[in-house]
Amino acid sequence: KPAVAKKSCLLVDGYNIIFAWDELRALSEMNIDSARDRLMDIMSNYQGTLGGELILVFDAYKVKGNPGSTMKYHNIHVVYTKEAETADQYIEKTAHELSGKYEVSVATSDGLEQIIIFGAGAQRISAREFLAEILAEKAKMKEKNKEADKLVKNQEHQKAMEKTRKQQMKAQAANQNRLTRTKREMFDDYDGEELNVDTDGRATKYTAGDSIGSLARRAKGGVTAAVKNFKSKHGLK
Repeated sequence: KPAVAKKSCLLVDGYNIIFAWDELRALSEMNIDSARDRLMDIMSNYQGTLGGELILVFDAYKVKGNPGSTMKYHNIHVVYTKEAETADQYIEKTAHELSGKYEVSVATSDGLEQIIIFGAGAQRISAREFLAEILAEKAKMKEKNKEADKLVKNQEHQKAMEKTRKQQMKAQAANQNRLTRTKREMFDDYDGEELNVDTDGRATKYTAGDSIGSLARRAKGGVTAAVKNFKSKHGLK
């Protein structure tokens, strides 16, 4: 049987990444909670482009009596380690547990943790490499969105053109029906009263004692000749 491809799982050392990236480090100096929330948003967006599992780990080992916690943030998992457990320890343990089921990668620039990761059979991504990869994916997504917007605009343009074409066809059909009706009215039997005929948008009154229908039947040139004969006979222009 062919080998079944494993799903991917990325473990991210939260505070290590925050203090390695200029934007987040600057934000953490003002408010560490804001930096943490910003990293969570970045990880959520990143996971949305690549799929797989993403576990973001934050140290909470110095918090007295802290039992640790795990929460779902949109499409990623966020872990706060328990008292006396560092992010390194949690990541090492989890990498071992998941290595049989997942292709595990760890994002960190911690030198000791990198050595431990290799021992656990996981792939290591440095903070700098991780940032470059995220920026590259962001650029790709921006280009895809630009192409998608262009496609939508083209589709809207085509719909507008099709709508205009249908309106023109409808107008042409209505105009043809009007002309056909006018010609039919012109050659109906005439009883000597006024006959109102719409020609080229102008109402013209034809009054005669003859039958337009009989003129049409006698005219060798058909409709045009019949009208011409009728006008000539009664001195109409």
